Amino acid sequence: MKFTINKILVPVILLMVLTNGIIAQDMHIKNMPTYDRAPWHPGFTLGFNSADFVIKWGPNINQSDSLQQVTSQSNTGLNLGILLDLKLGENFNFRFVPTLVFASRELDYTFGQNGVVQHEVAKLVQSTFAEFPLMLKFKSVRIDNFRIYVLGGIKYDHDFIAQNKVQDVKKQIVKLNQDDYGYEMGVGLDIYFEYFKLSPELKVFHSIRNMLVHEDTPFAKDLGGLFSKIFYLQFYFE
Repeated sequence: MKFTINKILVPVILLMVLTNGIIAQDMHIKNMPTYDRAPWHPGFTLGFNSADFVIKWGPNINQSDSLQQVTSQSNTGLNLGILLDLKLGENFNFRFVPTLVFASRELDYTFGQNGVVQHEVAKLVQSTFAEFPLMLKFKSVRIDNFRIYVLGGIKYDHDFIAQNKVQDVKKQIVKLNQDDYGYEMGVGLDIYFEYFKLSPELKVFHSIRNMLVHEDTPFAKDLGGLFSKIFYLQFYFE
């Protein structure tokens, strides 16, 4: 598995530049001092993802006469969503963040016999998800214009462009189910500016559903399952 975190370092650097002014200011001046008293807040989110697969081998892989190895390569995608944040107490919030996610992953197959590689095939798996996470956010006490927080919850995904029903056997695509679900966890930082709050956040999603559609093709028959694993770098604006 290859996590392409280097592809999303540029937004992190830009964020550091953006927040440099507030860090350098007089820490005794609190921006939006009554902001957290409201029962709920709307917002929106922009971000990046690095999608990958966790591969589970099938029980007959040792008897395979051709497939030698399968590896997953992650690619970087984009996220865009809206936020509804509901206050549950001084340190807890409930968050619902429906998000549109553009992601892609690559499966690299190595075929051969008797340990001799004969050919390699790369299969690009592209997805456009509608994500519906239900998250519980636990935040620290506010210190000047900052709060740190952790969050976790469950998420349901629906892939609009999944090709699980394609019948053309000549294409021999890797078919995935349209629906996915699993758990998500992350950590972030609330930064209070004069007129809005910015929250950079890192999180990871682990699927608990086998996404692979099993069929008798060289790219599926020897695999036991494919499970999504997606890293996110999100920026929330409230």
